[in-house]
Amino acid sequence: GIDFSKITYLASKKDEINILEHLPNIDYQDTFGISALIWACGNGYVDIVKKLIDANANLNLQNDSIKFV
Repeated sequence: GIDFSKITYLASKKDEINILEHLPNIDYQDTFGISALIWACGNGYVDIVKKLIDANANLNLQNDSIKFV
């Protein structure tokens, strides 16, 4: 699966990577229902949240237990 913690951490460091290039699709959810947007919101990555919203990430996605967005 995708390691959102690693991707968002690296993407937050001076744009070292483009998070969108590492996702199968913008709204990809892992086995727990976590998407990049949910992860970024829940962990305070404001710049990444903005990038995902600008790329038309679904604002209505929910995971299986915690609803961040």
